Amino acid sequence: MASPSENAPKFVKLNGSNCEAWAFNMRLYLKSFDLYEHADGTAEPPASTANAEMNGLIFVKAWTYICLPIETEQQIHVRETENAKQAWDALRNQFARESLLQKIAVMTQRIVEDAFSARRGKFGKSWCGSGNTKSSGNTNQQNDKVFRGKCHTCQEKRLPEAKS
Repeated sequence: MASPSENAPKFVKLNGSNCEAWAFNMRLYLKSFDLYEHADGTAEPPASTANAEMNGLIFVKAWTYICLPIETEQQIHVRETENAKQAWDALRNQFARESLLQKIAVMTQRIVEDAFSARRGKFGKSWCGSGNTKSSGNTNQQNDKVFRGKCHTCQEKRLPEAKS
């Protein structure tokens, strides 16, 4: 009989930022013990009552294999689960939600950056390090500091670009 440390997963615990890698490794780990069908819900119910008890032990084993390699602060997502399927689904739902929120945050940041870049290009503002003090043809007073050759960010005097 193998010792518990021999059966311990040989990959990093789920910590919230490694969800995709952890899920892949856990799927491989469970498949190596023929337990993945308990996590994905495709396990067949036992044919007889004698097999029911053994099957119950296998369900518990699959559940513990999923729950143990999770960092303590992430275990809150599986504490109320009772089997491998519930634990697997709870983790998938939690991290899919977090992944969606991260994607929304990135998209929002890109929209803001694009709007900012478009505004900067439209008014011909000069920014630190850009060396660009040229106007895009807009001569209204709102953008007066552009035409005085000042950086819009730090208000330092910038020299106009030399004409080649």
